[in-house]
Amino acid sequence: MNPIATVETKAYLETLVAKVAEELISIHPRSCPVSENGLRFPRKRDGSLRISEQEAKHLFVQHIRADRQFCYSVETPTTQTYRQKGNSEMSARIDLSLVGPSGQPLVNIELKAHHCAVENIRKDLEKLVRENTTGVWFHTLERGDPGRVETLFGTFRMAFRQLSAHLQTSKKSYLINVCSLDAGVLYWRWLTLTGNLDANLAEIDSIFREDSLKSQSWQVIRFGADSRENEPDDLVRFEARTASFKGKGAKEGFFIYAPTIANDTYMHLSGRGGSYRIRNFHNFKGATAPGFVIPGYPTLESLRAGGVLTKWFSVTAEDSSHNIIEQPKYWRERIRQINRQALPNEDDPVLDSQS
Repeated sequence: MNPIATVETKAYLETLVAKVAEELISIHPRSCPVSENGLRFPRKRDGSLRISEQEAKHLFVQHIRADRQFCYSVETPTTQTYRQKGNSEMSARIDLSLVGPSGQPLVNIELKAHHCAVENIRKDLEKLVRENTTGVWFHTLERGDPGRVETLFGTFRMAFRQLSAHLQTSKKSYLINVCSLDAGVLYWRWLTLTGNLDANLAEIDSIFREDSLKSQSWQVIRFGADSRENEPDDLVRFEARTASFKGKGAKEGFFIYAPTIANDTYMHLSGRGGSYRIRNFHNFKGATAPGFVIPGYPTLESLRAGGVLTKWFSVTAEDSSHNIIEQPKYWRERIRQINRQALPNEDDPVLDSQS
């Protein structure tokens, strides 16, 4: 992998964490209906739930295996040595890694739960930064209202300040996620470092500052009954530091094939004006498939011109009568039909790309 994660890898990771978050939220008692995959949070002797990072790890592995985009390893030994306990330096462990053909990690994933002490976060951030690999941080909170999330951000700021010696050379990207179970919300955004200490520290302070949630610099996905608050007219409002798109004009719907994003299935694309959202219903059993924009292609026009889509064709009038948010079962079955017809013979003239 290149020093900065490829567009396709970033898009895959964004979709992956959204699927994991939705499944986690669906198995929390506040959710209805419950998850279809049978996973549950166990209860302690006093009857309270035991929330840990183990459930998230299980779901990451489940979806990585189903997606078949990467091989993976668990408890991956680090390439660097660390002095995290005692006086001796030794190899540490990464919770989960996506690995390439040679077996070398391409993406390292660290998982946490609850409000942790600064040191507990610092030592795992140190592993992500020093291993010199694209990273994912997935943090689960049982109670995660905005005030508690911003308290957690303060802990991140203090933890990063203790890593200045390692931040001055880092040029990697890290997908930071906070999943609030009781609120049914995933907060996420990319932290991209540039190899300059002052610039890196400024970026970290900007991302984790006290009012960062209010500034709308974080992406927010709401799951469950409240999810449509994020999707006016069945489109997600895409908030980012550099752009904000809200679809205007006539709606468009397409079935698309983008093999660099998902080579085993067609996907659904919703478009309106210059904005769009892609949804992958293949092997997805949650309440709704999360929509995503491919990094580097902020508009529908740039996506079409970028060569990512090798085939696309419009949905039918019958398809358009089914809501993309409220009727996911219809769209899962429809995608299965398209896959059966199209994937065995990609030269089918009916499915050729339209200009």
